[in-house]
Amino acid sequence: EAWVSFKAEAPVVEAELVYTRDEGKWPDRNWESVPAQLDAARNRAAASIPEGTRVYYFNLTDDRELIASSEHVELPVP
Repeated sequence: EAWVSFKAEAPVVEAELVYTRDEGKWPDRNWESVPAQLDAARNRAAASIPEGTRVYYFNLTDDRELIASSEHVELPVP
């Protein structure tokens, strides 16, 4: 499981884990997303990392529909 904590000026209303199983140039990779569990009271979002994921990050959307992304995390090749 992956998680991210955050500090926000506006309420965060949605969180997602964005990930890729692909290698190569970043723009050429197929990026997918899954909903993350948002715990707004604790300023935290969490999600299970899909099998085969090479890189992931979180997108957080606030009530103004503004999106902030976490830093990306690269996982080691098995």
